[in-house]
Amino acid sequence: MRWLAVAALALAVSYSFNNSPVFLQFSVQADTLYPALLAEELRADLGAALRFTPSRTPSFLPDLLVAVTIDAVTGSWRLAFWLLGAAAFILLAGLGGGIAALITGRRLGACALTLALPMALLLLAGLGFHLWASGEQRPMEVFDAHLPVNPQTLLMLPIWHGGGFLIGLGVVALAWRSVCHNGSAWLLVGLLILSAGAAASNIITIAHAVLPAMIALADGVWRGAIRRRVAALGAAMAMALGAGLGVWLGSLSKRMDLPLTPSQGWGEAAWAAILALPGQPVILAMLLAALPLAWAFLSPRRASALLPPAAQPAALRFFIVVAAAACSAALLISMALYAGPMSWRYAMPLAWWPVILGAAFLPPRAWLWPAWLLAGGVAAAQGGSSPAIMRWQHPATACLDAADPGMQWRAGLAAYWHARTIAATGGWRRQVESTDFGDARPLLWIADPRSHVQARHGTPGTPPPYRFIYMAGIDAEAITAIHGPPERILPCGDTPIWVFPPDWQPMNWLIAMADPLVPEALAIGRQVCIAPARVSAEGLVLDLPPGAFRIALTGEARLRLSDAHSGAPLGEVAPLAEITLRRATRLRISPVDAAPLQSLVIAPARPAPIPASC
Repeated sequence: MRWLAVAALALAVSYSFNNSPVFLQFSVQADTLYPALLAEELRADLGAALRFTPSRTPSFLPDLLVAVTIDAVTGSWRLAFWLLGAAAFILLAGLGGGIAALITGRRLGACALTLALPMALLLLAGLGFHLWASGEQRPMEVFDAHLPVNPQTLLMLPIWHGGGFLIGLGVVALAWRSVCHNGSAWLLVGLLILSAGAAASNIITIAHAVLPAMIALADGVWRGAIRRRVAALGAAMAMALGAGLGVWLGSLSKRMDLPLTPSQGWGEAAWAAILALPGQPVILAMLLAALPLAWAFLSPRRASALLPPAAQPAALRFFIVVAAAACSAALLISMALYAGPMSWRYAMPLAWWPVILGAAFLPPRAWLWPAWLLAGGVAAAQGGSSPAIMRWQHPATACLDAADPGMQWRAGLAAYWHARTIAATGGWRRQVESTDFGDARPLLWIADPRSHVQARHGTPGTPPPYRFIYMAGIDAEAITAIHGPPERILPCGDTPIWVFPPDWQPMNWLIAMADPLVPEALAIGRQVCIAPARVSAEGLVLDLPPGAFRIALTGEARLRLSDAHSGAPLGEVAPLAEITLRRATRLRISPVDAAPLQSLVIAPARPAPIPASC
């Protein structure tokens, strides 16, 4: 019954978040739709798993595993969004309750329920705070404005570091268990695997969990609280090896590196964050809630005296040291490495460790009926219908559906913060690719780059039938200069949608603006036109996939081909050359002399390439 009550609270809280249109304007956006896009790309082509560029923190576990699985089984990213929030709630209650059980000696179910009730109250209060703080603002306005934020509510969103915090809780709990069981081989193997998964999924977990656990083990050995020194050393080595393995595995996923230094000086960044605290009441409350942690860290005997007789003071000390180190790391990362209020999304330890450890000190009362009453009350207050996320749409999706019910405009471009949301809320019926602001050049951030040149679910070589640009954040003069005037301007609230004629071909320009699109276009059999001005005296470097390619030029120029890594010569183009690459190669194209170059085309040698007018 206790676990049913925890699940009921989880569903009710997640329902509340996903039933708020105002919160959905903030929560359903390009970053959080990363699992949904990956699932859709895999439905079209399983090879996208190898091409997809994940976020800096790929969030394989548990975010992608849970969300992509639900999406693949149900075909609904909306349902995955809702259930992932509920799953995160249950995992936090279970793992946090497990830590409380290790400290107090109570039953896991009782500790999980004791934690779940204050969790639900805090999250619901956080939702109300968010609605008050953001009002009717759109996602980018919430990101840009210095508005109050609540990191606790981000637990309910995919890939926003809630999953990394959860798997980190598993690492520290398993580290303590392995020491208690005198370094059980199976527990150590599990600790190594879990540490690897945590580091591969979210490298910040090393600072939030792995290093704090090592510090806590060293503290216990030094104080004499942990007498099994060999077991403690084994646990530390398992975590270190696992973290190293995870970092290496994460690097294989093509993820971009996290910045390791602040955009401004360390002191300036920290001082700016301190000055901003008066406008961040939730952050101030979190810092105040962490003060008891500091007291328990400095006065371990007094803190242990508040626990029940069956409690383990050594376990309390271990997890308090872990929490103190993790909160300190979260403060450093949030205040120094990133600027602005949304940097506090990296402060999950500060948001939840005081709550987890505080639940261990709550008296063992009957929390079952209050939990059921809260879950039932929340469900009744929502009206009983399916949550709003099951119907919510980006404004541009509604405009396109109304103006083009026959689906003639099946592909388009939009700035990163809008493209994915337009496509997802339209049921992926329209392929909308991400661009940067300004001139709408491709932005290959958290995406399969091939989608810019290949129609999703189309035969290989079929380009997306681009017809429109959603103009939010796009420079109208730049678009007119590059692509010409639109055939039609579709009003859509404050932002128009420019519709271009059926013969609009932006493909060559998109490829010219993003070199990573060159190997993708060649891999699907499309020839690529290279602007002559790009072949400078230093040479032009392009990545090419394996295969046979024909390189042709017009003009009096001669070009030298070489491997950009090894410098090995690969031939000359005068005016035609054919090269065969057995592996993906970084090709350098250099001029032999100063003779004029009029055009340059790279195309697959076999079979006949899909032509592209240059």
